Amino acid sequence: MLDSFGREINYLRLSLTDRCNFRCRYCMPSEGVPKLQHQDMLRLEELFEIVRIFVTRLGFAKVRVTGGEPLVRRGAIPFLKSLHLIPGIRDLSLTTNGFYLAEAAAELHASGFGRVNISLDTLRADRFRKITGVDGLHRVLEGIEAARAAGFAPIKINTVAIPEIMDEVADLVAFGVEKGLQIRFIELMPVRSGASGTYISSDRVREILASRYRLDPLARDGDPSAAKLYRIDGTEATCGFITSISHPFCDSCNRIRMRADGKLKPCMASSLSHDVMPFVRPELRPEALEAFLRESVFYKRRCRGDYEIDAMSAFGG
Repeated sequence: MLDSFGREINYLRLSLTDRCNFRCRYCMPSEGVPKLQHQDMLRLEELFEIVRIFVTRLGFAKVRVTGGEPLVRRGAIPFLKSLHLIPGIRDLSLTTNGFYLAEAAAELHASGFGRVNISLDTLRADRFRKITGVDGLHRVLEGIEAARAAGFAPIKINTVAIPEIMDEVADLVAFGVEKGLQIRFIELMPVRSGASGTYISSDRVREILASRYRLDPLARDGDPSAAKLYRIDGTEATCGFITSISHPFCDSCNRIRMRADGKLKPCMASSLSHDVMPFVRPELRPEALEAFLRESVFYKRRCRGDYEIDAMSAFGG
């Protein structure tokens, strides 16, 4: 459907949980953030019905499941496998930190998930442990290999541009070229939860890469993707840059986000949210929910907001 600025909004990003087994310091403080109580989270069957209404009544065609870390939620795999039963979904994808992906990749791909984004900021085990608080690099690399073996394509690697990995960005691109992965460097967004980090622009990352690679920009021509893609000269591989701060892409935004607590966020950069819980409990009211979702999507903001992000972990980016 169209919003009030004429943008076609057809992409739902659905957060299954605010829980995560990592403690990446740019995402949350080391002590974590207050967690949703079980009764305050939508049940998986409620989330399924919300997705069904988005797809079958509002015409959404793309659904990406995120977290927190979506695979830590009990019942996540059966829920994910059920989504392909909703007629009209043309693109099912998953964002994960990769820690549990090796066990789930083949099953998810067989259930209609074609694309996966895997968070990975470093290829060095000690640095990985320092950034995430977890000794888990080997698990993430196993997850990447399992996704490749299962047939996911593309496999995108989400790398946050932070100072401590700037000496590694060319190695990450080389890793992507070798493995057939698309490395995407993401500008750090300010989070109010106590998370910390120093902003580095995508322009600076490209300057560093220029010493080793020639990057040729690919034409976008109406592509609503958040990433600006570049062909890596001499290869068939591409890498991407998500420039939320330095070069906002609000005019082409086609997505809306649903948190696990029923808060619908039209814009990630704004504190504005709409609560769907009253339309789901004590019982689902499909017509009223559809009308509420239509209005919320229609009045999606055009310009980036004031970056009042309480916790990135609550809705997975």
